[in-house]
Amino acid sequence: MNDTKYRPGARQATGPAEWIHSTFGQAADDHRDTDINEGVDVYYFMPAPHHAFVPGRFDRHFGWGTLSYSIDSACASSPSAVLLVCSAL
Repeated sequence: MNDTKYRPGARQATGPAEWIHSTFGQAADDHRDTDINEGVDVYYFMPAPHHAFVPGRFDRHFGWGTLSYSIDSACASSPSAVLLVCSAL
C-alpha cells in the first residue's frame, strides 16, 4: 500500500504549497567538532541527530507540504537525494 501512495483518510492537496516536498542530501560532521569542544563523547553519541530536523524546519518556515526527507549517505548523499526525488515523480 505504501508503494501505491494510498493513505486512508488522507485529504487531497488543495494548492501548490501542499505539492512541494523537500529532500535534502546532507553529509557533514561539523557538529562533531562542536561536540568535542563541549566535552561530549562523540563515539557513543548519536551521530548527526540534527540532520533529520533541517528539511522539516525548512518546510514549516515556507509553509510547504507534509513530506520531507533527509538523506545522509556520506559522499553519495546528493545523488541519493536526486534518485529518491526521481523515483517519487
